[in-house]
Amino acid sequence: MIGMGLMALFLALLGLSFFISISGRGWLIVALLSCYVAAFAIGLGPACFVVFSEIFPPHLRSYGQSFSLASMLFFNLIVSMTFLSLADLVGVGTVFFIYSVISVLGVIFVYFSLPETNGRTLEQTTTLFNS
Repeated sequence: MIGMGLMALFLALLGLSFFISISGRGWLIVALLSCYVAAFAIGLGPACFVVFSEIFPPHLRSYGQSFSLASMLFFNLIVSMTFLSLADLVGVGTVFFIYSVISVLGVIFVYFSLPETNGRTLEQTTTLFNS
């Protein structure tokens, strides 16, 4: 949740940076993009490897891991394929604001839908998700 929250923050700041005119704006955009990538690396990036290895029961774990990785790559492809079209349609700053809102919705979804599994065994986690 911290990673997604930071992603939302940096995406919103990126969106804002396209609406302001300051000297050195290019460096600001590079810095904010780097911070966004770092936030992804501590949040959603490893989530498909960590969270989904805990969610699925042992006999389905390899299928679940494969599906989660394929899903992450698929949605990365969707973002990559639609970014320029959306930027042409509504502007680059607005696209970053849209992605920021999606990240906030992700934080809300995780908060209400994904229970904490820290300190639990895989068997306890399986029982938690079965209930």
